[in-house]
Amino acid sequence: MRFQKGISPWNKGKNKTDDKRIKGGVPKGTIPWNKGTKGIVRPNKGSFKKEHRTNIGRHFNRSLEANEAQSIRMTGQPRRGNPTKWKHTPETIEKIRQLTILTTPRGEKNYLWKGDKVGYGALHSWVRNQMGKADHCDDCGLHKIPKGMKTYFEWSNISGKYKRDIKDFKQRCKKCHETLDRGRRKILISKCRVCNLKTKTKNPLKIYCSKKCSTIFYSKRNKNICKNGLKNKKQKSR
Repeated sequence: MRFQKGISPWNKGKNKTDDKRIKGGVPKGTIPWNKGTKGIVRPNKGSFKKEHRTNIGRHFNRSLEANEAQSIRMTGQPRRGNPTKWKHTPETIEKIRQLTILTTPRGEKNYLWKGDKVGYGALHSWVRNQMGKADHCDDCGLHKIPKGMKTYFEWSNISGKYKRDIKDFKQRCKKCHETLDRGRRKILISKCRVCNLKTKTKNPLKIYCSKKCSTIFYSKRNKNICKNGLKNKKQKSR
């Protein structure tokens, strides 16, 4: 609503002490904090004295001794606003870890618990949390990670049914794990796309019976792609 002539303002004849929106109002006789200052005043540098209590920041309820102790403790430390420079000490990391273990519900108490309906990745992460990381192979007896590899040992399922049972898992290297998984795969019958020959394989992605058929198929496919590309270019030029 615009201001109109003849309408008196709502705060006419009122002081700050009479305003109900300010809790308690400003009592008479209070000395303003910027009395005796000139020009632009920064309230944190020189304007406040040690005797004054400030309500700036989140530590306004603390005593002056506590604020001074914190300033001494934080001297030389990087700012919290810069996450690249700020690093927790190992003691604080351990405290945070213990607090998360105590506060977050685990196992069946957690609301995301699925029981036996758990997936492949979640089951392996559950085994890792229970038993720790795999550090050796029980089949070949290897204990060292080969050069150029960060992780080489894994937890592999023994029965192939992927039950939520710690006894159903075993430590293996990647090589032994792959050979075991290949042996578990079912035998499938795949049909060649070129000669229509049926072959038995354990690889579900196999489409050709031999390398000859694959070279014939991809050579024809590449020629068709080149021809279509040339046709599209000619149509655009017209």
